[in-house]
Amino acid sequence: FPSKEFYEDKLKTGAERGPCYLLKENGKPTAILFGHMQGKEDSLVVSTKEGNENSVANIEEAKQAVRVANLLIKQAGVEPEHIAILTPYNAQVSEIKKIIEKKRLANVSVCTIMKSQ
Repeated sequence: FPSKEFYEDKLKTGAERGPCYLLKENGKPTAILFGHMQGKEDSLVVSTKEGNENSVANIEEAKQAVRVANLLIKQAGVEPEHIAILTPYNAQVSEIKKIIEKKRLANVSVCTIMKSQ
């Protein structure tokens, strides 16, 4: 449907790929898992080009995202410039960038989902 509706039927399905194993647990390959991270969401005011806006940040979630990025770099050999951390909230982008700077993880991209498109 998307190919026909939005791309004049030019979008083609890629070749099938096997599972992507990046991290190892106990010496066995493990696929990356995406899951829910419990934490307290804080409502913050963030300055943007359009002015101030209310946004949300979750420090525990931000720490977890940076921890996974660090594992990908250190254990799986992924280049930092091949990692993007996406979030719907500007305040969360700000928190993740602070943690990345503190951990000295240069070249990891962090932005909102909208800005990534």
